[in-house]
Amino acid sequence: MGGTRGLRARQDRRPARHAHLRGRAARHLAQLRDAVASKEHGPNGRGDPWLRVGALKGFLDGSLGSHTAAFHEPFTDAPKDRGLFVNTPDDLYNWISNADRSALHVVVHAIGDRANTTLLDIYERVARENGPRDRRFRVEHAQHLRPSDIPRFGALGVIASMQPYHAIDDGRWAERVIGPDRSQTTYAFRALLDAKARLAFGSDWFVAPPTPLEGIYAAVTRRTLDDRHPNGWIPAQKISVEEALVAYTRAARTRPSRSTTRARSPRVCSPI
Repeated sequence: MGGTRGLRARQDRRPARHAHLRGRAARHLAQLRDAVASKEHGPNGRGDPWLRVGALKGFLDGSLGSHTAAFHEPFTDAPKDRGLFVNTPDDLYNWISNADRSALHVVVHAIGDRANTTLLDIYERVARENGPRDRRFRVEHAQHLRPSDIPRFGALGVIASMQPYHAIDDGRWAERVIGPDRSQTTYAFRALLDAKARLAFGSDWFVAPPTPLEGIYAAVTRRTLDDRHPNGWIPAQKISVEEALVAYTRAARTRPSRSTTRARSPRVCSPI
């Protein structure tokens, strides 16, 4: 994800030093109108044949460790706190709807179960109002889900873009924050696949290691970093090596839109 200054720097430096590379980047969801109006990344704000701005990223809540992820019920260790939204649902709806009408892909960070419910509601509303197309709505993290929301990913065609390494890291302490019941559908890889959801894996580098092998290990074993769960933390959510490999490869390719324009001798470089 890049802001105006970072994307412009990449475009300015490209011809001299990286003429053989073709890349994709994401802008902040709220910047769509400014990017299109200024034409700073091409005539429609989507970049050029060398650097495509193929997605817009937004944020709905914070993180579990900071108690800023938005939950329906209070935190187990902070009974007066349910987390928070960093943008209002109304703003997210307006930004997503406008981006969708411009045929741009949307990626929104949602960690707590209330954030995920709210985002799925917005995606469902926008898809109904704007009509069918290949939109590839994506929830970034989809970390804590209510059981009733899991089937909605498959039914709505929403991509669950998840980072499995966090499961073996957060699994050391997450139950102290949200309790054992909500933990059952935390990093719910198995349940999402069984619900016919599109599960796409990434690393969340530099917050987590960038190597896919460590993520595959986490998704398959769910063995926490402190070795206190040798059979896996929430073992019912384990998946197979093949399923994890598909999530890192074939399924992950469905996340951003591929440009129909080809630069010469392209070598695609996507953000991790």
